[in-house]
Amino acid sequence: MLLAPDGFASPGFEYDKPAQVPAILGVMRWVFPRALLRANLAPAYAHPDAVSDSITQRYYDLMRAPGNRQALLAVLQQTMLTDPVPRLRIITAPTLLVWGVSDQILPVANAQNYLKVLPYASLVTLPNVGHVPSGSTGEDARVGARVPVAGRWQSEPVSDAVPGVKISASIQRSQRPSTPHLVSPTNTPDSPCHP
Repeated sequence: MLLAPDGFASPGFEYDKPAQVPAILGVMRWVFPRALLRANLAPAYAHPDAVSDSITQRYYDLMRAPGNRQALLAVLQQTMLTDPVPRLRIITAPTLLVWGVSDQILPVANAQNYLKVLPYASLVTLPNVGHVPSGSTGEDARVGARVPVAGRWQSEPVSDAVPGVKISASIQRSQRPSTPHLVSPTNTPDSPCHP
């Protein structure tokens, strides 16, 4: 299962080129206002009110831990994307992509890149969910889903359902002919995940 994965080129993130990190970010080693942190967290959630004071404080505390801000800057400065297609093409296992429809960090449209390359991939979209599924609805809760495990549907949900969050009825699949382990809305808890 891949939850809104990154890896393909996008505007500002080209292959084989270091990421452009604005010099102003270097100031965060010494100054780190909560309001700036909160503004940067907001796009990760489907609803602005989901970024509560407690969530902001949790991230603030994590960022202020010794060495964390410097480490984050170092990672950002070292990030260099390479074309993921050669590595993805060797994956032959059934792959479930799960994406929030309201993801502003990695838009759900990016899932198409994975569906084109992964031979046995399926996409489940979650309405009213952003990049961070837990808390995307304005409450700290878990997204419920039934997913195939070891070629069969689990009989129980993975976790408690979040009110207002439903698994998309239309599940997209890779555009490969004869994929043996497809997730299908017609499968029942007792049926195998392949035809």
